[in-house]
Amino acid sequence: MPQVDPMQWKLEVERVAPKLRLVLAADMRDWRQHLEAAHSHSDMLTASWPDTKAQLNKLAGEVTASLEKVDGRDRQLNSQFEALLVQYQSARQQMTAAQEEYDRRTELIS
Repeated sequence: MPQVDPMQWKLEVERVAPKLRLVLAADMRDWRQHLEAAHSHSDMLTASWPDTKAQLNKLAGEVTASLEKVDGRDRQLNSQFEALLVQYQSARQQMTAAQEEYDRRTELIS
């Protein structure tokens, strides 16, 4: 076990002692104030919950109705343009086939 000079030890203790001191909050009621504030906030939330819940339910109903309208309009547009979509797909296939034929013949010429 290493030997430590008692004078050096005392000097070191004096040097670091202020850094090792625990500083406690001056107000010991601090946690009680936090607890009282938490209870106060809880009471306010409890009091406002019924109105807030009613507003949220109303908002949820409005959002649901809007989504149903959008879904209905989407279905209507899809049914209106289904024939055009089939026509477009057919024209696209014909264009792809024509492009492939063009590329094939261009290679033959080269």
